[in-house]
Amino acid sequence: FSAIFSIPTYTILYDCGLTTAEIVSPDFAVTYSTDARLERITAAWLAALTVLLFYLIVQRRLPALWSLLLSLVYALATFHYTVSSQGLWQHGPAEFFILVAILFGDISIQRKKASLAFWCSLALACVFFTRPQNFFITGVLGLYYFWQLRKIARGRLWFLAGPIVPGLLYLLVNLSVYHHPLGGYAHMIHLYYEGPAEAFSGDFWDGLGGLLVSPGRGLFLYSPVLLLSMVGIWRGRYEPAVWIYTFIIAFQIILYSNYLLWWGGLTYGPRFLMETIPFFMLLLAFAFEPAGSDKKTDRNNAQTTVDSEGSAAVTNPETRFYVSLWFRQALLWSGLLSFLFQFAGIVNTAAFKRWNEFPHIDTFPDRVWDWSYPAFMAPLTPYRSLLTDTTRYSLAYYPTQGRIVRDARGMHGYLVEVNTAVTARIITAGLPVYLKTGDHRLRLHARLEHNRNLNIPLRVGVALSRNQKELGRTHVELQSTHGFTDTMIEIAVPEAGVYEISFIPDEYPGTLTVDYLEFQ
Repeated sequence: FSAIFSIPTYTILYDCGLTTAEIVSPDFAVTYSTDARLERITAAWLAALTVLLFYLIVQRRLPALWSLLLSLVYALATFHYTVSSQGLWQHGPAEFFILVAILFGDISIQRKKASLAFWCSLALACVFFTRPQNFFITGVLGLYYFWQLRKIARGRLWFLAGPIVPGLLYLLVNLSVYHHPLGGYAHMIHLYYEGPAEAFSGDFWDGLGGLLVSPGRGLFLYSPVLLLSMVGIWRGRYEPAVWIYTFIIAFQIILYSNYLLWWGGLTYGPRFLMETIPFFMLLLAFAFEPAGSDKKTDRNNAQTTVDSEGSAAVTNPETRFYVSLWFRQALLWSGLLSFLFQFAGIVNTAAFKRWNEFPHIDTFPDRVWDWSYPAFMAPLTPYRSLLTDTTRYSLAYYPTQGRIVRDARGMHGYLVEVNTAVTARIITAGLPVYLKTGDHRLRLHARLEHNRNLNIPLRVGVALSRNQKELGRTHVELQSTHGFTDTMIEIAVPEAGVYEISFIPDEYPGTLTVDYLEFQ
């Protein structure tokens, strides 16, 4: 269902002559467009529309100013900014459909308008059809609204009619193309696992901690403002919707904590928890209390207009909200900090792409726990040299061959095997470092393991590159003492800027483990 949103984008760009790429090749040999603008533009306007839906929901219980503020937090201080607005993942459309369902469901109940229940259930069905892993979200919200519609004439009939059309379309496409009602997912799961049970048999505690607080993927580390939703759970504890949202969040976290690939591949942050963001933000809206409300009855009377059937309606427009100083300060500073973390993933996408790929996060998932090189620091890594006269860089995260090793002291190194017939670059990705104009000294610390003689020298080349152009190369000979080498290498920098440092080993009968490179 995600690709459907690209149709209006493609139509407008194509008609205006801004793209000539075919959205699908005539022979269907290639089923995706080569024009990246289609995906990026579509994701951007869909993300903006999703934020508008969130505003329309929240302003039903909060003043316009606070509703706008929370909408800005949703748009810029959560992974809605770095993931949903940057690419047409399944998560962005799923967020959109979740908020459509909640908006129409709440209005249908408040106004007792049965026909609006049709759009609520249709959107809930699309949440599942967009990403089948959202079955729990669709199921729980579906049961909640089905129960709320119990006393609205024909409300449940309209609600049951909503999923029919998208459901038939979903089954038709999947059965005709994939020959399975669940589509490609049914085949993909068996390509990598014996079945769903194996796919969700990971280390729960590692996944839970990784999803919530790890430096590489932690939800609350990258968006600490979401922690304030706990205040909303407490203050809105008498509202049924609060517990529905909390239940959904808890299930999604538990589900993906058990998933073997809980880190979500090449992405920024906990991609698999994207569908929980709307619920976190809606819970945050419950953190705002009406002035003078201390008890359940006071809260209901002051905060909402409640109909005779017990269904919560819109906020009384005359209600005044009390926002404590500590909550204002917490919202301000956690929101700003969250924005900075999210902006780090936007300002230099190449940096965190490099972080994910060198070495590949799926091959070395324990990297998400490395506090020395978290993903949000990737854009700033080259500029560490500006802070001190001596800067040490671990070379463990810049190889394209070899493997990461760890010694008894816990030091990470990069081990590469070089035989007498092959000469290859140790670090083809290049270590990005900001260097000032002038001469610099590089100190290379490495462990040498020879097959025969510990005194065999290793000759390496140090290449200095900028803008994909090599500016110079220096060759030095490494001598080992008890298997270790500490070698000083001098390089001349013609102009200040970010340079890439690469190493090229000459013939060497053994292995080399590079621990770190120090700039002076």
